Amino acid sequence: MRRSVLGAIVTALAACAVADASDAPSPAPSPSPVPSDDGGTPATTDASADAGTAGRPDADASAPRCSSAGWCTTRMPMDTAFTFTDVWPFEDSAFATGLPTGDKLRGTIAEYDGSEWKLLSPLYDARVVWGASKDEVWAGGEAYRGTPALKRGLRASGSWAWNPMLPEETVITGIWGSGPGDVYVLTYDPRRAVGQRVYHFDAAGTPSLVFDAALQSNGNQGLRIERLVGTSANDVWIVGRRQQCGYLAHKSDAGFVALVDTVPTFGVGCVGLGDELHWRDIPSITWVNAVAVAPGVVDILVSGPSSPQGGRVVRVGRLAEGGFEIEHGAKYGYAPESWIGAPMAVWSSAPGDIWMAGFGVVLRNPDVFSDAGAFSYSSVALGGSFVPKQFNAIRGTSPNNIWLVGDSYAFHKTSL
Repeated sequence: MRRSVLGAIVTALAACAVADASDAPSPAPSPSPVPSDDGGTPATTDASADAGTAGRPDADASAPRCSSAGWCTTRMPMDTAFTFTDVWPFEDSAFATGLPTGDKLRGTIAEYDGSEWKLLSPLYDARVVWGASKDEVWAGGEAYRGTPALKRGLRASGSWAWNPMLPEETVITGIWGSGPGDVYVLTYDPRRAVGQRVYHFDAAGTPSLVFDAALQSNGNQGLRIERLVGTSANDVWIVGRRQQCGYLAHKSDAGFVALVDTVPTFGVGCVGLGDELHWRDIPSITWVNAVAVAPGVVDILVSGPSSPQGGRVVRVGRLAEGGFEIEHGAKYGYAPESWIGAPMAVWSSAPGDIWMAGFGVVLRNPDVFSDAGAFSYSSVALGGSFVPKQFNAIRGTSPNNIWLVGDSYAFHKTSL
């Protein structure tokens, strides 16, 4: 039975494309207002903007189409709509995860070879990907009928070998590593009230449990891990929350240390567990996304519960003598020139240079922590028409090599 199911999946994948999305997708926000082609006055949504020839998405067309800001579609080997869930780029290639829109069974891992996407291996509900090199890729989804939730692919002599990892875990929601032999994986077990764990893989591919959210639980205020990011083996961040109250842990060579741990208290907002862990500047928040920008420094997108359509960038830096410091950066989403709804993805090309993506929108601020810094649109409109699609991931290796992926599209930008 297992062999027949896998055979059916592989056969089906031959007719579908690759997709890229975030590890915890949210419902798409209202598409009004939306930016115009030049990033100026908001324009009206055109629901048919991405319809291509013979009903195929624009991203599937043989010739790439580019926006005025240089976001160009890439070729995908399918005729049906495809949702990209995540992407990990290299200089001249990229890996992604995705699935034919709405069809978890045909989830897949894919590679962009410089000219088009190639399907590599089936993965049920494929959702996150990370590449150690162009010949080693890790991807996660959900375990299904004997297929693993986590796969590690190794390429030798042009051929891929796929190994199941963490067979006891059922759902993978995050992967990050500093390189081969230093990989962190975030898992989720729906059978447990607090069911998230973080594993570390060494050079031999052996996992060890390094963080268990259940052990950090506080009564009924279970800990939810939102993001796992870092810059090196001794610089890893866990970004989470207890309901609307923030949790932040950092790993150095001494292991993980909680810097922020707050719990909701009726009539007070969020109260820190210990004075040194009190998040004084933002008493009640929602983490949206995060990116590690330098050793001991993480930039977090936060939004207040009274303003779900807007937020700001907050920088947290760990101090050598203990504790942390906070720096407030530019706001986004409060004005037409920076509207984004709920940003699903963030990437930083350099400290202070922030890109974020949401529903049909990409924003950039090259100097987030300057008084003069402001977010502005980087247009992804095709032919002057707004693309009414959710973008799930944005990542690059430099400002001249950025990938933007989501529902029906995988855009590649090669010029600033």
